[in-house]
Amino acid sequence: MVAAYLECCNRSREAPILLNDARELGHRASETTKLLIDLLIRAGAVEEANRVLTNDHDLITAEEQDAVRSALV
Repeated sequence: MVAAYLECCNRSREAPILLNDARELGHRASETTKLLIDLLIRAGAVEEANRVLTNDHDLITAEEQDAVRSALV
């Protein structure tokens, strides 16, 4: 929720850092993974977004994975 708030406040650089910090502590969920991928794509960090998608494929539906792959092209 804090990462989404940061994004809304135009603090886009901080939001992915917060999400990555949480991931390193073991906090992984479908919604936070999708938010991180979205933020990374918007920032132009396509390789990192693809890495998150690959690492967290078990948290995202096949349809959502296809949508992310389409955005990465």
